[in-house]
Amino acid sequence: MFKMMSGFPREKIDIIKQNGKKLCQIDALIGDSTALIEDTTIVIEENDYIVRILPNGLVENYIVTDNGYCGGNGHGIPPHYQVKMKKIVKIPTKHKNDLEDRSIINPMKEKLIHLVDDIPRIEARFKHFTPSKGLIIPECDLIYNDPDFISWLENIKYVLQDIYDKSNDKYVWDIINPTGIIHKFNGKSGDERELFNKLKSSLNIIAQNTDRYYSESSSKGDFTMKKPMLFISHASADIKYVQPLVELLADIGLNNETMFCSSVPDYHIPMDNDIYDYLKSLFDNYDLHVVFMLSDNYYKSAACLNEMGASWVLRKRYSTVLLPKFDFSAIKGAVNPTQISLKLDNDNIDELKVRLGELKDIISNEFGISVPSNRWEKKRDTFISTINSLMTEGD
Repeated sequence: MFKMMSGFPREKIDIIKQNGKKLCQIDALIGDSTALIEDTTIVIEENDYIVRILPNGLVENYIVTDNGYCGGNGHGIPPHYQVKMKKIVKIPTKHKNDLEDRSIINPMKEKLIHLVDDIPRIEARFKHFTPSKGLIIPECDLIYNDPDFISWLENIKYVLQDIYDKSNDKYVWDIINPTGIIHKFNGKSGDERELFNKLKSSLNIIAQNTDRYYSESSSKGDFTMKKPMLFISHASADIKYVQPLVELLADIGLNNETMFCSSVPDYHIPMDNDIYDYLKSLFDNYDLHVVFMLSDNYYKSAACLNEMGASWVLRKRYSTVLLPKFDFSAIKGAVNPTQISLKLDNDNIDELKVRLGELKDIISNEFGISVPSNRWEKKRDTFISTINSLMTEGD
């Protein structure tokens, strides 16, 4: 029998039926929005799902819009399916009762998935701009003033802001903050195609991890925000510099329920707890803001590097403090060396005071605490004096 797909690169797909049954390892020839399937012994119906795994491990999901069954033409072309399908972000969980299913789906989650599914339509709205003769402006693709794009982008902002309000997720914040990519579609950034591709990539990552932002309980309106906690990541050998900072932060309102520092009494791991289990529980159960106390000792400590790695993998917010005799050029690992840091042995005392004030403001905003200016200035100056004395002793 004539094989239609002979000589073409076939691949294996899975088909998920509406009743949840899964048909695995089906030969198919995949196009942009079509799938050619020769095996007509299987039943393919509208609203079935197709799962495709790419060579790099990424998963693509589709919904069948038309099974495209062809009965053959009697001239050697056998019966086959020319399936028409639409790419979607995620295959929804099938519940026994459709009404119950609809009642527990978070509408914001549905909105996010719909907006991401709409990306191809929006991307088609790009217009190529060719400048008039005499203008020293390069050709570029623009979309910022397209009405459909404007409406779509405003909805994206709304959904991402909703996610951030519930989760304080740094990845989302990097997109929506005042300098984030979502605010750069203004006709002033040159070619907007690259911007759009970056935004599209970020949105796809968020959509593929919706369970991180919309748990079953949050779908029912019971979203529980993790409590914030400041995590002081440090080497125990640097305790003489770490303890004064912990005391300064305690003076502005943090306590052992909002700050953790393993080397300082009242802020350390409680007795009878396993060290690694306790640290894991902090990363899992709290919205951590990590303060990296960087030094040569820090980079020699396996425990410190594990904390840095966990913070990077889980995308925890972080601030960086450079201890005396440790320079910016020595920063490495998962910490961004271009992120503004606080250097304790800064020769410019005014700049050190400003940086300490910025750290205080960040922490105050996150933990909802207020510190009178005169009290802060007194505690700050005492802290600087203590650090200077410790540096003198070290010399």
